[in-house]
Amino acid sequence: MTTQVLELCNVSKRFGEHLALDDISFSVAAGSIISLLGPSGCGKTTTLRTIAGFETPDSGQVLIAGQDMAGKRPYERNVGLLFQDYALFPHMTVAQNVAYGLRYRGVNRADAEKRTEDMLRARDARRSRRICSAPTPLGRSRFVTIQVCTTYRR
Repeated sequence: MTTQVLELCNVSKRFGEHLALDDISFSVAAGSIISLLGPSGCGKTTTLRTIAGFETPDSGQVLIAGQDMAGKRPYERNVGLLFQDYALFPHMTVAQNVAYGLRYRGVNRADAEKRTEDMLRARDARRSRRICSAPTPLGRSRFVTIQVCTTYRR
């Protein structure tokens, strides 16, 4: 039996008269990678913001690891949201950007450094750990931001 790490069940969201999400349902199995594709204005960002807790659905449920997220704040969901503009700290190195969220969540320095090193090693990126994040090519920005989103674990 496959474990579902994310489920959206009949989720709808309106902004005034605009129906942004219309009764959407899908699930994501553990270990899966998904992407949301569609034209501008079709609800991709609203779906991601709803999963992350930055928007509240008007109806339906968001379940993460089987737990209903109704009433849960974004920081209580353990979800990383990767925006299109990447939002990296330009004055920090790649490793510092990756470790920032861990330090912000109270992970001690030694554990944060180990997790950061493990993540960079897993992505064969140790050689770029001391490079400043900006200015940086778009591909590297995307890579660093993905590392930031995937380094934290409970």
